[in-house]
Amino acid sequence: MLIVFRSNSPDAEKTLPLRGLIVDASYDAKSYNGGPTHVMSGQELAAGLKINLPHPEMSEIIHLKRRSLPDL
Repeated sequence: MLIVFRSNSPDAEKTLPLRGLIVDASYDAKSYNGGPTHVMSGQELAAGLKINLPHPEMSEIIHLKRRSLPDL
């Protein structure tokens, strides 16, 4: 679970690198603000998840669920 708050920042968009993921696994990334569920690799998420909050005082909740484990 990722919870992001913008507060009064002038920056509407940030890229947040995520840690603690299995880079070879696939993850569902679902926004609770609406929109489709995206399938992303752990490597993509570790490089950074782009969050866009166009208005001050906005927030975003993203639920990450691992879909698969890499073959060993």
